[in-house]
Amino acid sequence: MNMRPTDILRAEHRVIEQVLDCLAVVAARARSSHSLDNESAADLLEVLATFADKCHHGKEEDLLFPALERAGMNPGQGPTAAMRMEHVQGRGHLALMRESLGDESAKAALSFAEAADAYVALLRQHIQKEDHCLFAMADSLLSAAVQKDLVHQFETVESQKMGHGTHQRMLDLASSTASRLNVPFRVAEGVTTCCCRTN
Repeated sequence: MNMRPTDILRAEHRVIEQVLDCLAVVAARARSSHSLDNESAADLLEVLATFADKCHHGKEEDLLFPALERAGMNPGQGPTAAMRMEHVQGRGHLALMRESLGDESAKAALSFAEAADAYVALLRQHIQKEDHCLFAMADSLLSAAVQKDLVHQFETVESQKMGHGTHQRMLDLASSTASRLNVPFRVAEGVTTCCCRTN
């Protein structure tokens, strides 16, 4: 069976969920210790901004969602509009977390924890909606030819928009940060076999 675009996005979700687990740990420690682990926080924000937002959400906003709208989804009020809005909300939480980096105060640690908790809750719910609702619609609505073309376009995002090696660098950074925090981390097969191949 050929890999579908939604298979790729679901596999990326599994990586993002593990990064969210790491972020939740950093937030909990910041809240309890009144200090922020700036190294781990900065690394996780880099992964989330680059891998989760620019790459993963970029594929959805620039490629999958328009394809669904061409297939009949309402771009103003349908599921894709709701998902876009949640992407924007997530970027707001990322910006708030970024503002706390480098500040050694207890207030900054608490601000980071609050924004991180809000982001984790938002993204976990967002992922569930996409995995169980939106992606099922995509599998049904989009023709095999459109899905095949989307997979190729996803690969172009990896090689041209993100740049060669960026995807793997983000996976490595996520893995090393998880190890530092003693959080289990495993990369789903679809993430490496599709997005990082060079042929």
